Order: sequence, then structure tokens, then C-alpha cells
Amino acid sequence: MIIEDIYTSNSNGKVRVSAHITYEECARQPLDIYFEVNSEHADYVSSNYESFLLAAFPAALYHKEKRIKIDGDLCSDLLMNIRAAMYLQKSWFGYQQDIPIIEVNGEIIHTIQGSTRETGCFLSGGVDSMASLCRNVKLYPTGHSKRIRHAICVYGMDIGDPNKPKREDLFLHTLELLNGLTNKFGCKLVPVYTNVRLLESNWLFYEELHFGSVLASIAHYLSNRISHCYIALDNRVDYYPPHGSHPFLNKYFNSSLITCESTLDSYMRYEKYIFFKDIREALAALRVCHNLKDIDLQQVNCCRCEKCTRTKLELLGQGVLDLATTFPDKTILIEDVKKLKISKKYQTEFVYGLLKPLSDLGRTDLVKILQGEIHRYSTNSLGIPERIIKTIINGNEQLLNRIIKFRIINK
Repeated sequence: MIIEDIYTSNSNGKVRVSAHITYEECARQPLDIYFEVNSEHADYVSSNYESFLLAAFPAALYHKEKRIKIDGDLCSDLLMNIRAAMYLQKSWFGYQQDIPIIEVNGEIIHTIQGSTRETGCFLSGGVDSMASLCRNVKLYPTGHSKRIRHAICVYGMDIGDPNKPKREDLFLHTLELLNGLTNKFGCKLVPVYTNVRLLESNWLFYEELHFGSVLASIAHYLSNRISHCYIALDNRVDYYPPHGSHPFLNKYFNSSLITCESTLDSYMRYEKYIFFKDIREALAALRVCHNLKDIDLQQVNCCRCEKCTRTKLELLGQGVLDLATTFPDKTILIEDVKKLKISKKYQTEFVYGLLKPLSDLGRTDLVKILQGEIHRYSTNSLGIPERIIKTIINGNEQLLNRIIKFRIINK
């Protein structure tokens, strides 16, 4: 893989930094990858090869490139860190080939002078990023170095996914909603456009190898104003599978330009609502849905898909479903709850967190369905037919729960 020809353009009210990327070992077309902001955010923009290495290295590893040749200088810290990241991903996913050799013109340490640089975060409108921002501004007073002052919302990841309808209208509506929240806390909302997922558009690749490095690449692009950037995690750390934004991986996305840091490692999904359930602006901007083709105009959630159904259950358990205005359809249908399936260990966290609050509300009908799905997953994971499990435990629920917990922990 060759990364070359960094170019900055300023036209039509946009500031774009692009680079030309060519594969050497696989039959894929060369392409120009870019990051772009509106001209009002031009002072954020840094033109650097670090951004493009972070964006491209997972694809180089995935497509068995022998080298990553960079036509310029690179931060020595990031060079060391990306090698470690590739070794970690190679170990996780069983790649047999050697990691690509990174070739650069020279190694440098960046020093940025004469600019005000502060803390930022990514803000999609989802539960994780919403909780990260709200926790931060509640915890750190104005003027504290860790207080988030810049929130980055990206077109080209879930909205802008190359496999789905473009829906820029949905992105613009999301920005309108998020502005109400960021303005409340004196935080600047920074929309970013990128086509980085065209390096490899496969969703599994994006989820397992690419997600965190894409975020870090965007943070580096904005490093003229941002010195430290938070990446909110999806799961509590003990439930986290090998993943593109695993906390073990994210720590390797730092350079002398910027520090990227995982946050909310110790919280289950349901627990994260504590940070924003009393902030109406957050509840009025909550966007979780990836089912882009089924979202009506002027809405941001379809209200029926797996993620929407699970989020409505969480909101119900927290007692704030009625305040969540981005879910205009607040009905929770039994048929939709039955569609919530567990196929991987990390998904059990989402279901376990719902059992107690729904039980406390007297919704035993919903609890029974969720418990049944946990039982189905655990029984199938054990590889033992359900009828035999039932015979062994003979109605002993305590033994069943121990079997389920053991199997989930050791999945």
C-alpha cells in the first residue's frame, strides 16, 4: 500500500485534506481518501500523514499488503504504536502473514505552537457517546483541561455507510438535534465528512478492525484545535470481544499530535443512562438507529428495529421513555421484543441490564422473553440439547443461572 500526495483544497465552503492510496498486493482500484469540514471550522484542520495511516493500516493488514509506504515524515510515537496495533489484530484474528512494514521518509515528533488546543469527543447521538459527553460536563467544571469543548459528528460511518442509502438529510437533522445539547454545555459541534470506509466497505471489517482507527484518524485531522479526544466504548470491558475500538487497541492510536482515550469502560449499556436521563436536551437528540432506509423524513429512529426496540426497553426501565422525543412511536410490541437475539457474548450485557428494571416495573411478560433468549443462547453455546439441560437441572433455577453465567464468562 502506498499513501502519497496529501493535498488541501478549499472550495464551495469546504476544507478538504485528501491523500492518494494505492494497493500493491491485491486487485483493488486506487482511490483518494478525504476528510472535510465546513470552512467555519478551517482552523481545526491539520494536514498530516498520521491521519491517513490510521485510516488505512487495518485495510493493509486485512488485504495482506507487504508494506505501507508513506511519501512523507511520520510521528515516531505513532509508528511504534501502529506496529503494536497490527500485532494485536493479527493475534486476535489469526492472520498468518507478517504485518506490513511501514516505510517513511523520516521520523519526527510534532510540536504545535501558537494555537489553543482543547479536549474533544465523538458524538453520534447514540447512548454511549451521549453518556460520555454528559458525564464529562457534569464532572469537570468549565476551564478544566479535561472538560470537553469540541464534539465531532461524522458523516461516512453509520450515516453515510457506503452499503446503505446516503441520507445526508438524516445527518443534517441529527446535527440540528445535537446542537441543542452541545450549546447547553458550551461545546462546539464539528461536523466532519469522510469517505474513508471506501478503503474496505465490508461491515464486519469495519466493526472488527476499523472502527476505532477511523475515529482516531479524524481526531488527528482536527488536531490543530483538539489535543485530547475521547472514544466512548460500546460495552463494559469484561464483555468486550476483539473489536475495532477495543480499549486495548485504542491506546495505540496516540501520537505526538493528539491523545485518544477510551471512556466508560466500567459501565454496562443500561447504566450509562444515569449520566443523561435528567438532561432533556440529550433525550431530545438520542439517535441509535442504523436502519436508514426505514427512517421517515424528519425522524432519526425507525422505532421498530432491534436497536430501537432495545433502546425503548432501556428508556422504559429508566422511566424516561415518554421524554425521548426522537422515539415518536413509544409502543413496545411483544413481537419486536421476541426478535432481540443473542448470538455473541457482548450482546448478553444489553439483555442482562434490562432484567431487574423491567421486573421492578412489573413487566414480567418482557422479562420472560428476555430470560428465554438468554437461556436459548446459553444452552446452544454449551452444545448440549435443551431437553438434556432441563433434565439435568430438573427445575433448579439457581443451577441453571450458574451454568449460564459460567458459559457466558467463558464464551
